[in-house]
Amino acid sequence: MKSENSRIAKNTVFLYLRTIVVLLISLYTSRVVLQSLGVTDFGIYNVVGGLVTMFSFINGAMSAATLRFLTFELGRKEHGRLSVVFSTSVYIHIVISLCVVLLAETIGLWFLYHKMTIPPERMYAASVVFQMSVLSSVFSILNVPYNSLIIAHERMSSFAYITIFDATMKLFVAIGISHYGSDRLILYSILQLLTFVATISIYRIYCHRSFAESHLRLVKDKALIVSMSKFAGWNLFSNIAFVAYTQGVNILLNMFFGPIVNAARGIAVQVQTAVSRFIDSFQAALNPQITKSYASDDRERLLFLIDSSSRYSFYLILILILPLFVSIDYILSLWLGEVPDHTANFIRLTFLTMPISVLMNSLNTATQASGRVKRFFSITGSLQLLILPLSYVLLKIGGTPESVYVMTLVYTFLTSFVYMYVTCSVIHLSLWFFIRTVALRAYLVALCTAVIPAIYCFYTDTPDTFWSALLGMSVSEGSALACILLIGMKSTERKALFSLIKNRLSLR
Repeated sequence: MKSENSRIAKNTVFLYLRTIVVLLISLYTSRVVLQSLGVTDFGIYNVVGGLVTMFSFINGAMSAATLRFLTFELGRKEHGRLSVVFSTSVYIHIVISLCVVLLAETIGLWFLYHKMTIPPERMYAASVVFQMSVLSSVFSILNVPYNSLIIAHERMSSFAYITIFDATMKLFVAIGISHYGSDRLILYSILQLLTFVATISIYRIYCHRSFAESHLRLVKDKALIVSMSKFAGWNLFSNIAFVAYTQGVNILLNMFFGPIVNAARGIAVQVQTAVSRFIDSFQAALNPQITKSYASDDRERLLFLIDSSSRYSFYLILILILPLFVSIDYILSLWLGEVPDHTANFIRLTFLTMPISVLMNSLNTATQASGRVKRFFSITGSLQLLILPLSYVLLKIGGTPESVYVMTLVYTFLTSFVYMYVTCSVIHLSLWFFIRTVALRAYLVALCTAVIPAIYCFYTDTPDTFWSALLGMSVSEGSALACILLIGMKSTERKALFSLIKNRLSLR
């Protein structure tokens, strides 16, 4: 138990350091890219790349299946099966990549030329971005088994170093195109592809040198293929719903409002991704342990991990988003210089939705570890799929771009209780236990945390200077930390924290 907790702590530290470095690099990279491309080309890059991403929904399903089966075999200590699972997943991903190319080069091209709102003079550049995005998707799909193998083995330090290298290369690309005099959008898409190829090459070299099972071999395990395909099949439906919600809404915004709104959404997604990386770092260190605990039938540890990781993921995202929420206008102007319309509103509404989704992460991991995903994915996927038609109706009757985000926020909160019920029933966890121990405590912390920042914002103007923004962020951060300490933590956790602090101080 202690060694496992120590591994979680060590991996979390590595992933947090990686996240901070990548975040700082990515924020500056986004500023340089936006200034180099301009708002219109930046919007085109985001919406066209998103169109290709839509056809990668098959890969998302199989990626979850690959990680689950590799981690499950490690939890059962069936190391002989790892090679079979890995090789099988590689062959399946080759087939998936061919399917994605077929869909993208037929339906995708038709949609690009006949349905998307792109200035005629930029259509050639958009088509080049499309083809580069297709190739990037293929390489991404083929890299999934290698990436999953690193995470399953909990080699988070190596994972951190590779992702930092990737972010650094993208920064060099952004700086490079700023000095280019011709079509920067075309050059940017080509260099992004080359950067991606370099990164996945490092993944493969590392896996070949570190894990014996990463060497391909011919396998004909039909039972495993059927089992993985069934798991991925139900996951596929959930991924289709997720893509419809994310990229589908992005395309709707393009059809109704044009690429400038896509630029605002692209920036909002980048901010969301940057914040999510901190949560993903914490969750990535825990997910293999949750799966392995389920595989080894360690029920007590499984419940402990679900309880603590769900609450602290929620608290962590509160600490991150609340200061940004209060001072986002000043931060955007400092970061980007030229801020597209709607950007701040998109980000604030996204921030309100994120904690609700984060609360479900550990439950979802435990559900996938069980392998009994048919009911879970069919229900949750159906609920998520409804967001796209609801968004279309809202925009069709004259709704603003923000109305889609408001609807998503309300809908996510209402359906979260359905998610809780379904996942708890699958893993045989008391729904009332999760609501009472995790959900109610987390939502109470959120409500209490918001009081002081709300009063501060009501009685002060929008922060427009460094010091006013810093004061607003400090007030918000202090409110969040106090509420988490007094309300969010259990008494045993507070005692352990105070004891740890006391011991650290006594060593000095």
